[in-house]
Amino acid sequence: MLGNLPPHYGQALLMSLFGDRPLPRGAHAGLVFDRYLRIWREQRLLRELRQEARGERKDEHREALESFCEATARPGESCRELLAMVNDRLDRALGPLRNARCFDLRTNARLAVGTGAEHPLENSLTFDPVVGVPFLPGSTLKGLCRAWAELLCAEGTLGDATLRRLFGPESNERDKSAGDLVFWPAWPNPGPTEWPALEVDVINCHHPEYYGGDRDRAVDWESPVPVYFLVVRAGTAFRFRLSSRSENGEHVALGERLLKEALRWLGLGSKTAVGYGTFAAPPQPEAAGASPSRPAPTRAASVRREAPGTLSLRKQDGRLLAQLADGTSAWALGEQARALVASLPEELRQRLAKGREIGVRVQYQEDGNQRQIVALVPG
Repeated sequence: MLGNLPPHYGQALLMSLFGDRPLPRGAHAGLVFDRYLRIWREQRLLRELRQEARGERKDEHREALESFCEATARPGESCRELLAMVNDRLDRALGPLRNARCFDLRTNARLAVGTGAEHPLENSLTFDPVVGVPFLPGSTLKGLCRAWAELLCAEGTLGDATLRRLFGPESNERDKSAGDLVFWPAWPNPGPTEWPALEVDVINCHHPEYYGGDRDRAVDWESPVPVYFLVVRAGTAFRFRLSSRSENGEHVALGERLLKEALRWLGLGSKTAVGYGTFAAPPQPEAAGASPSRPAPTRAASVRREAPGTLSLRKQDGRLLAQLADGTSAWALGEQARALVASLPEELRQRLAKGREIGVRVQYQEDGNQRQIVALVPG
């Protein structure tokens, strides 16, 4: 491939394929993200070195990722057809299996999956190898579902024997038999006018010298180093599929319930402690004469609470973030965040716009490990 070509030939070939575009039309987004992201260009090397010396190189990363996200939001017709074909083939493969199930869920918040994989930008994202869209490997879903089942076993609401039948023994045991449940990979299942959109998120390390071992204590005058990474936008639909090796309908039904609970209460991927990676069923109108839906899992219902906190507005994504007095955080995005800011007095709005924090009383809805701001009361 390009690694076997002289550098100037490789650059010339890439320029002929990309031009000034971050993503050629119909190209595999995952391959471009891993190997050919437009930040790695020889003509930028000197400028990047100068920016790195001034602590500004990460902004170049942000611009490259933002342009990549914009390009992925405009897929070609071939990409749409290929994703529809993948979902159709999986549904048809599931069809002959007795008692197999499939269901759709949407992300409640941003989703960061596969960030621990190796990548030149330090944080990766899991793309499928066929279409080039984010997807959820079956092994990831099984691990999450098992973790939730083990919590239920610790509570005494699920038996250890049932856990072993569904998921198999622990990896360190001599018994290497497989569990009965089969977790299929989950691909995005967008509507006719939708597409799994990507966004740029950021983690700020405020004490790089301290954590790097260059200082014996953290001090306030260190320069933050932002680390940018890709996430899947909230509201993205995924299709989940489950089957049983023994075609046991009770096992599949229990596995579906456990997986839905795990995706709602634990969340998938990185940053789940601040609400990332949680899922919920998409709203569906009840058809006339339809049988009532199955009751929700017997876990605590969402609760509305109020607490003092400090409020800040992130300019990168418009996220409204409240640090509460008990050390937890609550958030709001998009139209909801803009409406909450508009409800504040002009003086407080100006302070937020300047990047300052303000003290308020925060009313929030608590649902699992999510805390979503619903109202603000100036403190």
